[in-house]
Amino acid sequence: MRIAVFSRFAYQMGGAEFLTGSALECLRKAGHDVTLLTFSPPSGSFCIHDFEYAFGKSLNGVKVMFAGSHKTGGLAYSAVNRAMGELWANLASQSFDLFVDVSGVIVPVYLKLPDLAYIHYPFVLRYPSRDADQLTPSKLFLGRAYRIAVSRFLKNTKRLFCNSYYTRSIVTSIEADADVKVLYPPVPLRQFTPESETERIGVASASRCVPFKNLEEHLFLAKRLKIPLTLICVAKRPAEFQYLGHLKQIAPSNVKFIVNASREDVKRVLWRSRVYLSTAWREQFGIAIVEAIAGGCVPVVRDDGGPKEIVRFPELRFRTQDELDSKVLAALTGDYDHIRPELQWHIQKFDEPQFQESFLRTIETL
Repeated sequence: MRIAVFSRFAYQMGGAEFLTGSALECLRKAGHDVTLLTFSPPSGSFCIHDFEYAFGKSLNGVKVMFAGSHKTGGLAYSAVNRAMGELWANLASQSFDLFVDVSGVIVPVYLKLPDLAYIHYPFVLRYPSRDADQLTPSKLFLGRAYRIAVSRFLKNTKRLFCNSYYTRSIVTSIEADADVKVLYPPVPLRQFTPESETERIGVASASRCVPFKNLEEHLFLAKRLKIPLTLICVAKRPAEFQYLGHLKQIAPSNVKFIVNASREDVKRVLWRSRVYLSTAWREQFGIAIVEAIAGGCVPVVRDDGGPKEIVRFPELRFRTQDELDSKVLAALTGDYDHIRPELQWHIQKFDEPQFQESFLRTIETL
């Protein structure tokens, strides 16, 4: 079959883009004619070999079609640009047998719905989100139109997947009749498993530079506890570099920043770190947490959202600052090392081959 796969920001090379690469790889290996529809980067260039290099994927024969350049500003990209890009992808997909949207940010302007869609970020399905007294009649009208489009998308898309039961609960709270199934994102566990154990020290974290990741809390923790912390930051857009600059200004001297690290560098940091920290609010899943567990770290995560499905042990989750401090210190001294084998066993359900098998099986039914 000729299959169009839409991923808005393929050039960002984050967790959602790894899922894109994994989907492209399994479709190509199954003999399908695959084309990636994506936005051009704001600057520089992008080609399919960038995916192969960054993620270790075999994507020979996958073609790429670009929408126009996508410019960003402030902390959010333009909704108009996003909608126009989606409309372009929708029109471009008309000549294909199947249209698959794995882009993660759903704005349902489609003239024709995708045959399969994967939801990473369910909060954008809610509109309007501002206080009622701030809404003008035009915004109320647009909000109603948006909700109708969302309802159509959630009710009528042939196959809907999402990245966690937490995400699914949000989707079904928006549209109770939505038939959305959980398909955990792929994580290449073998790539992140160290060949041998070495001495481990300090705390590590890896994240895109966006405010909802709450990275300031990492810095405040390092300052309070006077512990070494390595923060791996992904910054591609101007707003992300702006947020990174803010973090560097307030960081204590015991925090080391690594910006836009290669996957090999990320693995090396995880393999020598004892604790992995995640402080994001309402995280939908947490691919980096799974990678860190595969790399041998003990995770300490916020007690909400998708990470609870990864870290099932309450002693490794925190709600308050006092809990955060005490649990990080306990993890650094080895108090939770006995949990590591159970963590390793649990994350096998997130291994990439399981994702590819389920994804490809679904494609063959469409």
